[in-house]
Formats: sequence, C-alpha cells, structure tokens
Amino acid sequence: MNVYILTEITKRELDSNLLLSILAAEENGEVLISNMSNLEYLNKKKLLKSGILHTKSLVHDKRKQDFHLSLVKNNILITSLDEENGLVKKNLKNFAERRFSEEALKLADKVFCWGRDDLEMLKKKYAEYEEKFILSGAPRTDMWSKKFISYWKDENETKETKDTVLISTNFGLVNGQYTMEEILKREKKAGYFDRCKESKNEMLQIYENSKLLIVAFEKLINFLSKEFPNIEFHVRPHPREKISTWKKMIKERSNVNISNEGNINSNLCKAKILLHNNCTTAFQASMYELPIISYSPLEDETDNESIANHLGTILKTEVEVKKYIEEIIDKKEIIPKNRKKILERKLYIPKDVLCTKNIINTWKNLMIDKYNKNNWNLIILNIKIYNFYVGLKKFIFQLFYFNKNVKIDEKFEKIDTKKIENKIQKFKKILNINSNFSVIKIANRAFLIKKKLT
Repeated sequence: MNVYILTEITKRELDSNLLLSILAAEENGEVLISNMSNLEYLNKKKLLKSGILHTKSLVHDKRKQDFHLSLVKNNILITSLDEENGLVKKNLKNFAERRFSEEALKLADKVFCWGRDDLEMLKKKYAEYEEKFILSGAPRTDMWSKKFISYWKDENETKETKDTVLISTNFGLVNGQYTMEEILKREKKAGYFDRCKESKNEMLQIYENSKLLIVAFEKLINFLSKEFPNIEFHVRPHPREKISTWKKMIKERSNVNISNEGNINSNLCKAKILLHNNCTTAFQASMYELPIISYSPLEDETDNESIANHLGTILKTEVEVKKYIEEIIDKKEIIPKNRKKILERKLYIPKDVLCTKNIINTWKNLMIDKYNKNNWNLIILNIKIYNFYVGLKKFIFQLFYFNKNVKIDEKFEKIDTKKIENKIQKFKKILNINSNFSVIKIANRAFLIKKKLT
C-alpha cells in the first residue's frame, strides 16, 4: 500500500509517524512523510498513485477542504488522528466543533480516536458518520509507554547527576511569532468561529490569562532556581513559542537550561518532576508515573476546565511549589488519586497490541486490491524542481522585502537522513524487527521509507 503521512510539527509528530512508517513498511507499504505543500503539489500533478493520506487533522478551511476533495478525485483515501486532540479539556464539545465539520467528514474514510472520551463525543456530535470513528489509540501514546524508554534515553546522551525539574510552557498566544490580531484573523478565515460560537471568547480568555501566567512562570522559575542551586531546571517552551523571550526573562544561572530541541520525551525520561499549566505533557509524564506540579496562581483561571492540570497537584504560590519539590526530593510520593481514572478515559491503551498496529490494520482493510506502484524517480525529480522554484521565490521575496517582518514557518524542520536512520535502528531493536529499510530524502521536508528488497 501507498501511505502519505502529512506532518506539521516534527518535534511533536515525527517520532510517532516514524513508528507508523516502519510498521507500515514492514507490511510492504511505501511511506512518504511530508509537509502539506509538497503533498499538495504532487497530488495536483497527479503523481501520487492510489493510497492513503493520513493527516494530523481534518480542520476544515478552504485550502484543506480543496486539498482533500482533489485527493478523493485522485482515488486517494483519507484518514486522520487529530494531534491537537483536546486531551487537556474536560468538555470536548468545543473540540468536536472546532476540529471537525460535516463537510470534512464526508471526505474522510476513517477517523482514529485517542480514547473513549473523544470517541463518544464525536459519535454524539456527528452521529451520521458514526462508523468512521475508530477507537484505535494513538502512536504517540505507544511512545509514552515504558516499552520505548530506551528510545528516548539514547537520543540525547548527557551525563546528568542533578535532580531535574522539567518546566513545560504553553504560551504560544502571547509568545509566538504571530500577534493576537493575526491569530484571530487566521482562525476566522479557517472557519473556527463559525463552527464553534464560543471559540473566539475562549481564545481571548486564554490570551488574557496567558499574559499573566507567563509573568508568574518567569517569577517562579527565577525564584526556584535561586532556592534550589543543586537542582537542574529545564525550561522547555512549546514549539510555537520564541525561546529568545525566555532567555531574556530568566536570570542567567548555571542550573537553568532553556531549550526545546528534540522530543520532549527525552526530557521527561531524565526528569524527577514536571511543572506545567494546561500542557499535554502532563499525560506523557503520567505515563512515566512522574510527580506533576500544575502551577495555577490566577484566581479567575478556569482550572476545572483543564484535565491536564488535574493529573498533577494544583499549587497556587511559589512557597507551595518550593515545599512540594522538597517533599519529592525527600522521596515523598504525591500522586493524585484520580490520575488513573482520567488516563483510562482519555487514552486507549490496548494490552496486547500497539495502537499503531490498530491504525495499520485499518489501512490494510481499506486498501485491499487498491495498490498501484508509484514512480518514485519521477516523483523525486518533480519535487526537487518544485522545491527549487519555491526556494528561489522565497529568496527573491526576502531580497526585495528585507525590511519587512517576514514570518518563517519552521514547524517542519529540515530532515537529517542519518538521524532518521538512527531512529529506525532503535525501533528495530525495541520491536525485534529483522527487516531493513531504505530512507530516501526527496526534499528538505519530505522523505520516503520502504522495506529493502532481499
């Protein structure tokens, strides 16, 4: 089968999509991982044979809707697992309205669900498409399991002796490359506000809270790093955030590290405690059975709406956080009693099979007798010409508009083939896979994975 996996944020999605890729390749699939623009171009030129387009969301805007419509016309099936999945919200009604639509679901063949909560909400909201929703679990959940700890521990080899507190931040609305005005315009254009009437007010409330929270986190980090000189504090901003802002806010100390390199699981494997507010990272930390501090200093913050915060101990003051860290260092476990119950509702974790295999088995059933081999040489030639053209266009634009505030999307990082090959070797070892795989870079943001012929 041919599988085309649309990837947006590599720090978040690349490793789990690689897991999907090698297990699909093991089933004799040929897998192309790419950003959207490359896939749009190849589909427009009708260079992609019948197969499956697996996307990180069905978000309904005109560009994506047109793309999906053209895929269907070219005999390419569409499946999705929403990477911005609504795990952190107690009420999933807004998630279902924002991230899906009747029009989008008409074109989709299957929608994979993280757990029972999103499955039940989507079935309730879109009863007409009930058969399209599948309780599969997520490849990212697979990779949060203890089975894959060695994968993450080997990724960034460092000799750390200090206890580490991982601080995961989530302030993209106030610390991103786009202004709030630009974000609102983009959300409106994409149809979010039409589909979900509460969406705009909710976003504005988060924005106002975030302006206060980021200052509170700044004060907290500076306070803790001074109070605990023998503890390492790793500040990990969200991929949408500007690291430079944090480096300006946090006082330079030897025990504070600010970075979002690699996957956050590598940081979690080394951490003693997670500190956050309303971050999906809390689910990952829960899978590792880490103590979690949910720092929530605002009086009017809607804590009850944040499931992620309830996976940890909610603390309101710097002194409370200091005391908690002291207790953890003294080996006192503080794990909320309801954590297990929350995880059981939000994450589907089958006992005997990877969530990833559930997805691949669905693909196999969809693709029975529908395989036509791609001409990869032709695809590679065309995509190289296309990327040269795009690169030249960007160069000319920046040359003549050098004084403008040009936004550069670096969510999909340039691909290092050797790095990908090393990751695949780790997967092979963990999963006892004997097959060998080819990794072919066809563009800076596109690469092909397939099983080598014996």
